[in-house]
Amino acid sequence: MKHTRTLLLLSLLAMTGCASTRDVRPYNAPTGSNTAGLQIRSEQISGYVFLNLFDNAEACRYPHELTGIKDVMQGKKINASTTLRGDQPETLWLNTFTIDQQLTCRIMITFEPKSKHNYLATIHNEREACQLGLLDITDPVDPVPVKKQFYRAIRSVVDITGSHCRPADLQAELAKAENATHSATSLDDLRALLPRPARAGEEK
Repeated sequence: MKHTRTLLLLSLLAMTGCASTRDVRPYNAPTGSNTAGLQIRSEQISGYVFLNLFDNAEACRYPHELTGIKDVMQGKKINASTTLRGDQPETLWLNTFTIDQQLTCRIMITFEPKSKHNYLATIHNEREACQLGLLDITDPVDPVPVKKQFYRAIRSVVDITGSHCRPADLQAELAKAENATHSATSLDDLRALLPRPARAGEEK
């Protein structure tokens, strides 16, 4: 049964224009002082969730798997952590789908994580919609929605190089997003997924 479900998942990925499993490589988290932390959290999901990060943030080429079929299955919550390259643009690609209705939802966001900062990527996946939120949680008591981010236009056709978005002038788009009067992420909608500081007597 598990093998059958895996084959079905891979078939759906191919039909929806996602990179094949041979195109998506394991992610080797960077180390050192010039890095930022990233936590990935979701409530109980409806369907399957994949979150990738690209080597080439501008053209969305050469994806790496942050969460995928090996560790995120239907109906579970996501609670993972990793590190990102600091002070340079990164592009996150969220891809969700449901087996029963065969609905897909794809979002790409580019942002520039600051070195030594911590971020929270929050995933909401429902039967007919998905959301990818991004918060700076360096100060866990006062999390801040990341203003310096923008959504990418996803290409409908995926070529053999793994290109999934239209190239953009990242610094210009990030600066435009930072100066916008609104944020792409609502803090009130995401409070349930925020890390909770440990109280006295509790284990961290």
